[in-house]
Amino acid sequence: IRNIDDVAYTLLISNSGVGPTMAEDSVALFYARTYANYTASTPALSKVGLDAIKQLMRKIRGLKLEILNLQGKKLLVPVALEQTAWELLKSQLLVVTALGSTSAAAREPGLNPHYGTLELVVDPRLDAGTNGTTAYYLVADPEEAASLVLVSLNGNENPTVERWDPEDILGFGWRCYHDVGVNAVDWRGICRIKGA
Repeated sequence: IRNIDDVAYTLLISNSGVGPTMAEDSVALFYARTYANYTASTPALSKVGLDAIKQLMRKIRGLKLEILNLQGKKLLVPVALEQTAWELLKSQLLVVTALGSTSAAAREPGLNPHYGTLELVVDPRLDAGTNGTTAYYLVADPEEAASLVLVSLNGNENPTVERWDPEDILGFGWRCYHDVGVNAVDWRGICRIKGA
């Protein structure tokens, strides 16, 4: 399983963080297309940043320019953003500063609109990419829009374990192999913000 994760995250952060070139339009997975899944703006992971990436995904359009109205299912973050992500997704209240005030005394709790809305996936492989400690990703349900897919030889999703009987050795052993790959099939199912 670690090997599959290595392959998937290496693909995701390849090409200086913008991912592989897509066959559909010959540009990167994360690219500022019309109705894009990527933006040059840099909101940090925060209430505002989550708002921005959710809006980005909602506005993505299909091949016939139909509105897909996709909803994010998983938030992918590097280890550097784990604590912030947990606070945003698991806290019912967020502490905010009253409008127009910079005083610590003016801080008050407010309802968190992101509470419980996404599953959190934290992976240290993301920290190694371009903008690795600040970039975050929103992934749609693969039933609605697949983005990265796992492919396997002859449809065999499990490792193959075989008995091995070496010549000139008293005894036997085992060998294991797993023929899998990961490919980006559609840019519409995943969004990226490089953060700040």
